[in-house]
Amino acid sequence: MLDQEAQYTRDQDAEGRIITVALDLRQAEESGAIRRVTLDTSAEIELYVDLAQELDDGEAQAIAIAKTRGLTLLTDDAKARRFAHSAELTVSTVSTAMVLQIWAAQDPSHQLRIPEVVQRIATLARFRPRQDDPGFDWWNKVMA
Repeated sequence: MLDQEAQYTRDQDAEGRIITVALDLRQAEESGAIRRVTLDTSAEIELYVDLAQELDDGEAQAIAIAKTRGLTLLTDDAKARRFAHSAELTVSTVSTAMVLQIWAAQDPSHQLRIPEVVQRIATLARFRPRQDDPGFDWWNKVMA
């Protein structure tokens, strides 16, 4: 999934201009921060096929894997969250804002960096949580 979903990121050069940079996830993989996974079982494949009728392939794969492996799904996609939370699936989800809240609570030095991190995400990823996001109010307080 990562190969199709995340190929580039945006950053700022020395003059503050936004530039596109190829995303290299090797360090994150080597540290164990992320792990590449694929649909491995017939149950995952069957669930993926069912979900792909209603969701984009990436979201369908992610939900199928999270459901069958008992994992929590990180997604900011409202439709994917609705499907994940359905009575048939009951997959736990977290959003970007929720992950940042948890990260900030783990260490006081993280809390000091939160305004900068949130601003970089808003600027470089062009991301802001939707009103129905569980972390929407927190995000807006940080941005204020």
